[in-house]
Order: sequence, then structure tokens, then C-alpha cells
Amino acid sequence: MYHQLMEFRHELMLSYLKFKNDEDLKSTYESLKAYQRQLKGMLDYYFFFFMGMYEFRRKELVAAISAYRRAEKSLEYVDDEIEHAEFYYKMAEIYYYMKQTYISLEYVKRAIHIYNKYDNYIDRVLRCKYVVACNLIDSLDYKGALERFKETLKISRDAGRHLQ
Repeated sequence: MYHQLMEFRHELMLSYLKFKNDEDLKSTYESLKAYQRQLKGMLDYYFFFFMGMYEFRRKELVAAISAYRRAEKSLEYVDDEIEHAEFYYKMAEIYYYMKQTYISLEYVKRAIHIYNKYDNYIDRVLRCKYVVACNLIDSLDYKGALERFKETLKISRDAGRHLQ
């Protein structure tokens, strides 16, 4: 089941690049749903986290939030700190999309805190800082948003990343 869930996550990532057919995703989603009641601990987390990602991709925001909240209840079974950061980033992303600025900011700060512990996650830190800046724009804090964008640009340049 773990491998099937990881394969589904991979398919979701490919679908964002438009390499994966939506019907294939739906088929995999439906087959995984059959196991939903049998999952415990870490598998329960992954199941609901990936279902949330799938629903968010389909713009089914209520279903996505419900799945993410259910995943959050099982997050304690996941030992990988980076996986926690990934979860917090996804929560920040959906709350930003829903214009729930302060909830989004709370989750993105958790993600940044974790990512900053690891040198090889600078790209994730940059994405998180963009979410912070965009939330500040939504809350009409243009000066704060500009400061975050400048900070992100400096971090990007210092890390040798080239913005397009």
C-alpha cells in the first residue's frame, strides 16, 4: 500500500507538468479509496495527504481541506521532519488560495522553520517566502510584501539561483 500511495504522489507531481492524464489519476484515486478504512498510522497520513493534494488539483477545496485535516491527525506517525514541512507548505498553499491569510501564514512559518534547518532545501524556503509575501499583499501590507520579495531575491542570488 505504501508503494501504491507513493506512486500516486508521483502521478500527482507529473500531472502538474501535464505529463499525466487526469483519467489515470482518477482511476488510481478510486482504487486507493477502496483501502481507506484499512489504513493506520503513517499510511493513514499519506492517504489523506495525497487525497487532499488530488482534491486541491481538481479545485475541490472543501474536500481538500477535509482530507488535509484528517491527514494532520496522523502527522505524528511520520518521523521525517521534511515531510512535516511539506505538509505545512501544502496547508499554507490551500489556505492562501482560499484567502485565509492568517491561517496560511501560520502554516508557512512552520514549514520555513523546518526547511531552514537543512541546507539543501533552499528552493522550498524560497517558495515559502513567496507565499508569505503574497499573503501580505492580500492583507494590504505592500511594504512588508516588498521586503519579503527583496529578501527572497537576495537569498536566491546568494544561493546561486537565477530567477526567470
